[in-house]
Amino acid sequence: MKWFWLTVLLCCSMFCSGQEKKRLTIAQMTSDFDFLTAVLQIAHPSLYRYTPRDTLDKYARVTRARFNRPMTEIQFWFIVQHFVAAVRSGHTRLEPDDEFMNRYRLAPHEILPFHIYISGNRIFVKGFIRSGNTTILPNSEITAIDGESARELLNHYRTLVSGDGYNMSLKNYLLENGRFNFLYELAHPGKTQFKLALRTTVGKDTTVMVLAADRYVPAGPPSIATGGVPGEFRLKGMFPADTTEKRLLFDQNSGAVIVKLPDFSYANYLDFHKSLFAQIKAHAATKLFIDLRGNLGGRDFICADLLRYMIGKPFIFTRLEESRVEVSDFEEKNQNHDLLHVQNGFHSLRYPINETLHPYAERFKGRIYVIIDGGTYSSAALFAAALKLQTNCTLIGQESGGNLAGCDGGHIAEVILPGSKLRLFLPLLWTYSASTAPDDGHGIMPEIFLPVSAAALPYKALVDAVP
Repeated sequence: MKWFWLTVLLCCSMFCSGQEKKRLTIAQMTSDFDFLTAVLQIAHPSLYRYTPRDTLDKYARVTRARFNRPMTEIQFWFIVQHFVAAVRSGHTRLEPDDEFMNRYRLAPHEILPFHIYISGNRIFVKGFIRSGNTTILPNSEITAIDGESARELLNHYRTLVSGDGYNMSLKNYLLENGRFNFLYELAHPGKTQFKLALRTTVGKDTTVMVLAADRYVPAGPPSIATGGVPGEFRLKGMFPADTTEKRLLFDQNSGAVIVKLPDFSYANYLDFHKSLFAQIKAHAATKLFIDLRGNLGGRDFICADLLRYMIGKPFIFTRLEESRVEVSDFEEKNQNHDLLHVQNGFHSLRYPINETLHPYAERFKGRIYVIIDGGTYSSAALFAAALKLQTNCTLIGQESGGNLAGCDGGHIAEVILPGSKLRLFLPLLWTYSASTAPDDGHGIMPEIFLPVSAAALPYKALVDAVP
């Protein structure tokens, strides 16, 4: 680990020489870090849920000792985000300031020319940023990049990505969808080519040189491969101000309908849900697949309304909320730069969304399947938990990014560190899911496991694989 931080400090210095001019003094960094830890202790709703207090205090002392010379903002960010990620709260994260990110977006970049996917502690080529690249075959394992072990890089980068509990699914999902490329560029700036050690799909070890890509294109969520399922309807723009693309696919032969929901933030949800289930009824579907892969959450009331079409008895979406501060008091003092004087204490809260909810008369009565992965997070994971625990639905895919027990969130404040201007995103509520099982720090597990390499498996194959 020590060599990693030395590399970060040296390489980030090279990167930042062209990107940012300011250097933070030891006093500024120490003051910012003390402010951050104080705010976490005052307001974080589950600070010691997954990392014991004595362990986190030890991490804080080790982190504080690293501020032994002036650093750039990004060097400081690498060190402090490593501490923030140790809280094991996916919604709690530190980001560079807006000024730096704006400069970063406008500057030319030369980055790893491929996207990855992760299986266990190994990384594989998912696809290419530079079109026409035939040097590497997809699904080849990357064992080293410029002599650095890919496994060690992955393990280090995981410590820089926030995730819930002991669950690696969200971390892996974010790394697969651009974070790995971003972190590698920050730590290894200015490279125009890369020497890759590969293991091909037939087990042959080889070494190749690849040119950097000159820009970053997000990998995006898993591909939506219809695979011969007829009757696809794209519902983007179905209602005014709705920019989310949702997909509805029918397979008349099997009586299956597949609904792809990339988030729970769409407009006019009441009308959309009503129209959606009217179409499902019109096609006499007997199987309903809800694809929540890459759904990082959204509005809880949208989730709750959708559940009313699928659960045939009174049910709950979530059980309870907890907080350490009054949200209004926190945000008022945040605006006035007076967070250290926020009143804190234990608050147990029940909102209408935590009460017993009732199904609609016109609901789906067939078999329900939910497809999940590491990108199924926040309210999407709460949705999957509520559905699984209160119906006989079947989960397909991989461990969800959100934990079965619940998650931080509800209201996420943005706190600016005074000296560095780094942005701390801080959830102020803990939400208990519908589950009453002990919190083991892990996500929702599928009954039917779908390997990462099969993320783009045609829907037809999924439909045919289930009873």
